Amino acid sequence: MRALLLALMAFLLVPARAQVHRFSLGNGLRVVLLEAHERPLVRARLHLSLGGEDRPKACPDLPERIQAQMDRGECASHTGPEFKRILANRGIELTGTTTADAMDWRILARSRDQDEALGLLADLLLRPVLDPLSWPKSGGISWDQMLASRSRILNPRLGVLVLHGDLGLEQAKRLVLLSLGTWSGAAAARTTPAPASPSPEIRALRGLLQGEEAGPARPFLQSDLNLARSAWLGRQTLLTLEPEAQMGQALEEALGRAPRWERMVALTLDDLNRQEPPPNHP
Repeated sequence: MRALLLALMAFLLVPARAQVHRFSLGNGLRVVLLEAHERPLVRARLHLSLGGEDRPKACPDLPERIQAQMDRGECASHTGPEFKRILANRGIELTGTTTADAMDWRILARSRDQDEALGLLADLLLRPVLDPLSWPKSGGISWDQMLASRSRILNPRLGVLVLHGDLGLEQAKRLVLLSLGTWSGAAAARTTPAPASPSPEIRALRGLLQGEEAGPARPFLQSDLNLARSAWLGRQTLLTLEPEAQMGQALEEALGRAPRWERMVALTLDDLNRQEPPPNHP
């Protein structure tokens, strides 16, 4: 009886899984909404994929330099100090990061401040105040080249916006359209990245079995494969406990990089143990 009560309590403590909606704007921006009304909070994550041409040899840290410009918060609506003061007064968290293959912004705000929060991000993207004097002459590329690259990188067709929290589908459509509906970018072609190797399923299983190690200390066994599959399934159920994990999963699915169970079941032990050639291997 006690075990039954504990199981029931555990079930009641797990929040309901967010309802998933997907839509796109006319400018090409893809949007995923994870609707969850348990708390009066809204989270947003804007992900812009980077290509090899976005890190030219003359300036390989170009995306980081563009991010640093945006971090100043100078836009047509507010000066940098005013921008930061609004964030602090409203309790809005807005942070930007750049990785090897993406630029990423995250927002956390009360649901009543969602319009202002996404509007501030739109100000940084669409209405920045850019100072040529802030661009170092030793930067490897000219100011005009930087502006052209910025227009190519900050392109809604390369973006995925994930929303999570206390807003419905129609509300989300209105919010995104008003904030980012006028966003446009350069029409320059983007190099298509090569398919990931190994597959998302193999990366997920190996990650569960060996963590951050470069390779297995021994060949994997069938028992390892079975254990990793079970662990991955268990991990999926925990996504309902963490909004950021749900958003990360939704982003990976939108980018086509999320592991899929049907492909994971089809993997063999030989697949798991196969060694991939290093990058740029002939």
